[in-house]
Amino acid sequence: MMLHLPVVALLVAQAAAEHPTLTLDQAVEAALAHHPRLRQAGAATAAAEARADLSRAPLLPQLHGNAAYQRSTANFTARPGAVPSSINRTGGASSFDSYDYFNLGLSLSWMVWDFGQSWGSWRSAKAGAAAEEHNAEMTRQAVVLAARAAYFEARASKALVRVARETLANQERHLEQIRSFVEIGTRPPIDLAQARTDRANAEVRLIQTENGYATAKVRLNQAMGREGDTDFQVADESFPEVAGEELTLEQLLGQALAARPDLAALAHQTRAGALAVR
Repeated sequence: MMLHLPVVALLVAQAAAEHPTLTLDQAVEAALAHHPRLRQAGAATAAAEARADLSRAPLLPQLHGNAAYQRSTANFTARPGAVPSSINRTGGASSFDSYDYFNLGLSLSWMVWDFGQSWGSWRSAKAGAAAEEHNAEMTRQAVVLAARAAYFEARASKALVRVARETLANQERHLEQIRSFVEIGTRPPIDLAQARTDRANAEVRLIQTENGYATAKVRLNQAMGREGDTDFQVADESFPEVAGEELTLEQLLGQALAARPDLAALAHQTRAGALAVR
């Protein structure tokens, strides 16, 4: 079957209309909403904050209460060593009547000073929680980067599919021309065999690029943390200029050192370790 270029363009347009279109912003939003690494980072941050609150407990007033209940008789039984032997006398008849005995106690304490151990532990735990917050931000940025990279990979694969389809259409047209030339005797039959080979190779390349596009969409789904099929098309959208492209390498390096969350997390981890040692 011969496919001319306008026919291929029409088929591509119909395929795009049958499948939903995924933009870059939608891919990033899906990654931020569904990626499991973000939930893991959020849980780690919450656990670090809970540990910081727990380490503050020794600094707060401590109220302890206890209660005991016993049911026994009123008979007195001397125990060796409990009372002096000179007064170890029992008198009166024993009774099997039982009574309720309650013991209640309440104590309040407040640590005033322990040479900075509790304060240092609390500050160390707070620094560790701050480090986990920066680690969570680093994870968020990594997820966004992975989603953007997978999206652009899928977009490049889609462009290769378009090129392969156009190449196949050109080979179909070229094959038709060679067939006509061979029929009227102006070209040898070997040219027709070569044209058929070129068309078959173009069809193989189209299959390979379509498989590559399908694989790229699977990786995009993985980067978004989404389960499901790949029944979508990446959008052919244009992107504006990125802010800061005109800056020098030194300026970009300064901004990176000031804004990278992993460096801030390392600083907080170092402070937490120093406070723990102190």
